[in-house]
Amino acid sequence: MEDFGVSGSQRLPKNFITPWVLLVLKQWNLHGYLILQQLERMGFSGVDHATLYRELRRLERDGFVASEWEAGESGPARRVYSITDAGEEMLLGWTEVVSGYQRMINGFFDLYAQAFGISNPVGSEDGPASQKEQGTQESE
Repeated sequence: MEDFGVSGSQRLPKNFITPWVLLVLKQWNLHGYLILQQLERMGFSGVDHATLYRELRRLERDGFVASEWEAGESGPARRVYSITDAGEEMLLGWTEVVSGYQRMINGFFDLYAQAFGISNPVGSEDGPASQKEQGTQESE
């Protein structure tokens, strides 16, 4: 999986982990420890077990996640989580929220590029500054 570069020392909105948990569960039915591993691979290295399990309990209580006990082959039974239809709808709603964050961040980098007179502060081909340049080139 891709590393999204969010370090544990950076503060994210309290419920920012929600869409990531739902996205992981959209792809796999997993127990808490494996969900935590997937989140760490996505850059959420600062998430602890207690935070994740609190979020899973809240999501289950609100009907966005379901769980069932699965007997372990060599150990105790584990609670395996899956996304519900309501969770999928919530995940779709989160795409709008995350898209809004992305627009804000792109706006920040556009302004940053203007302030420092640089063309592409984030170093990607499809970053905000290069999109702006493409729009200028197309209108010429």
